[in-house]
Amino acid sequence: MALLLADTLLNNYTYNGTTYDPDANFSVIDNTITIYAAWLYNKSSITINFIPEGFDNKLSDVEIDDIIVNINNTTSWTNQDNKWYAEVVSGTSLKIQAYEYEGYEFKYWLISVDGGEPSIKASTFEMTFPQGNYVIEAIYHPKFTITIENLQNGSAIGGTSSLLQNGTVVTGISYDPAQQVTLEAVAQEGYKFLYWE
Repeated sequence: MALLLADTLLNNYTYNGTTYDPDANFSVIDNTITIYAAWLYNKSSITINFIPEGFDNKLSDVEIDDIIVNINNTTSWTNQDNKWYAEVVSGTSLKIQAYEYEGYEFKYWLISVDGGEPSIKASTFEMTFPQGNYVIEAIYHPKFTITIENLQNGSAIGGTSSLLQNGTVVTGISYDPAQQVTLEAVAQEGYKFLYWE
């Protein structure tokens, strides 16, 4: 006896062969054989962490639809430990935007696939997710200002002071808080630097 098996393509599934067990699939009553087609669901798992490190966040204030612009209500997102997780159909396209947290500045997104090297995206980006495991993390820097003053009997004389980063003078607002900063004081002729206060 020869059998011809036809594979019918199902949306979002991949054919994974057929299964047949003689003891379970053969009916002695009507001499029929039942053969089952196996299918794999094409899915992508996505984990999104958009909470700044160290931020005391109330999850009721920020939801996943604040981050995903074109969120699909049929997708079930689960929150655990400040991270949102979902499984979506492979090929799904999502538009993701960074949330604005008071006291923090968004810098970039880190996106890794199946544990590979992360890539960097702009604050808002759209991405299609082929089959795989994705981890998306928003990187924020805290906002604060460094102010430098020269004090000499109440007047700014006797020298200059600067804030340096990578050898370049920066302001107390424009510097990168993720990198080391250097305070530099240069005394004018006739003056001697004493200390920082």
